[in-house]
Amino acid sequence: YGVAGERIHVIYNSVDQQRYNISVKDRIRKEIRDRYSIGKQDTLIFFVGNGFQLKGLPVLLEALAGLGNPQIRLMVAGNDPIAPYCQWTEQHGLGNATIFLGYQKNLEHFYGAADLFVLPTQYDPFANVCLEAMACGTPVITTRMNGVAEIIENGYDGYVLNARAPQELAARILDYIGLSDKTTIMT
Repeated sequence: YGVAGERIHVIYNSVDQQRYNISVKDRIRKEIRDRYSIGKQDTLIFFVGNGFQLKGLPVLLEALAGLGNPQIRLMVAGNDPIAPYCQWTEQHGLGNATIFLGYQKNLEHFYGAADLFVLPTQYDPFANVCLEAMACGTPVITTRMNGVAEIIENGYDGYVLNARAPQELAARILDYIGLSDKTTIMT
């Protein structure tokens, strides 16, 4: 557009830090995990969005099916029809590991309960859900097609996928699980 680069300033989105903050983990984590029978030894992944296909739920489900780890649990929030996804999870051994929550008003409770937030989106200008998760102290895995990828430092506050491939996502989930006992992720 003929505008000099030094005249352009990017202003990233923000979130309500009164609602989305690290104290959520202390206040609500145990309650949510107990309510849904998520054990201390389980890794809880949270996914939220409308337009499950575009937001990458099938990619996430394929990655989890490929891992075959019964200690990885998934919570899915959003308004999309769940019947085809429930059928898929049953057919691929994820039926007991996946909880479809439907619409949830207090997403911060689920960010706080989760160990990892995953949004393998096909396209998102700047997904606020990723910012909300990070504000609650939950690392994020998303794609480079998500504008929020610009502020994620790989291995520190999450991972940025190069592609929407289930294999790459599975590898990043394993990276997180391997690092979760260390202080490199979200300290």
